[in-house]
Amino acid sequence: MDKQHYLTEGYRQLTNSHYYTKLNAPLFHQTSIKVAEILNELRKACVIVEQRLQYLLPPVNPNSQSS
Repeated sequence: MDKQHYLTEGYRQLTNSHYYTKLNAPLFHQTSIKVAEILNELRKACVIVEQRLQYLLPPVNPNSQSS
């Protein structure tokens, strides 16, 4: 697939409001808080060990996370 066709298909899919809705603001802060809460509950229930918890916890400031 050539680049232009690839981009056209991507835009076509992203503009399909049945599957995608444009967000007014990023959700990563709320999502990272919820993920941390769930992981801490798993740790308290002895489902995961502390080392795994530390590995899986989202960064404190997701904005500064490097790729």
